[in-house]
Amino acid sequence: MNQDSNKIIVELKKENNDDVLEFQFKNKILINFNKSDNNDIKEVFKIVLEELTKSIFNFELKIADGYDVDLYKEVVTTYIEELNEEIEQLVNSEEWKEIYD
Repeated sequence: MNQDSNKIIVELKKENNDDVLEFQFKNKILINFNKSDNNDIKEVFKIVLEELTKSIFNFELKIADGYDVDLYKEVVTTYIEELNEEIEQLVNSEEWKEIYD
C-alpha cells in the first residue's frame, strides 16, 4: 500500500461483558461477537468500501489491555491481516485506478 495511506484503528475489547470489534472510523462501527449477525458484517464492508473511495487506508489492530479471549485474538488478527491484503489488492487493481485515480 502506498506510504501516505491512513491507518484506521480496530480494537478488540470487552464492552458490557460482550466481545466487541470496534472499527474507529469517524462514526465508529461495532461488531459484537456475542450478538451480531451477518447484516452487521455486511454493513462494515459497505462502510469500508465507502471510506476507501474517500481515502486509502489500512487497518491497525489493537487489543485492549487485559483482553483474554485467545480464540478471538487469533481470529481477529488473521481477519485484519487478510482484510488489509484485500484492500491493497483492490486499490492497486486496474479497475480501481480507472475509477479513482
